[in-house]
Amino acid sequence: MALAALVINPARTRDVHYSPPYFNAGMVLVTNGDTPPASADKGFGGRVALAYGSDEQTEAERWLRRVEPFTILPYETRDAALDALRLGDAEAALVDTITAGRYRAAHPDWPSSALEVTVVPYAAALRPDRRALAAAVERAMGELMADG
Repeated sequence: MALAALVINPARTRDVHYSPPYFNAGMVLVTNGDTPPASADKGFGGRVALAYGSDEQTEAERWLRRVEPFTILPYETRDAALDALRLGDAEAALVDTITAGRYRAAHPDWPSSALEVTVVPYAAALRPDRRALAAAVERAMGELMADG
């Protein structure tokens, strides 16, 4: 079994049995306050902080072609982009879920919310002929997910 930030590849399902996803490592749009934007597709205006040269910048540049205009604020790191949001220099930050979760945990008094933008599911991969092991892994992951 392989279990290490492994992204499900639909083209490999004949060669690999994937467990149900246990984590989404996609992008989130983080905003100040307790209410996230309704949708990234409708636009949100203002300034969006992100890491320069990141996948998030590529995604934001795609958005500029289909939603109301906004300003991209590039920063050296994703944490710096979140700092800009938290300190009021931006209306939103576009980062990966791992960075957002870690940053929000480090700033528990900061009221923020996140809107899921992309889905990058992580899963365990097993040989397809290991059905008993796959069932045990799926049970264990179900218990872990139920436990939070």
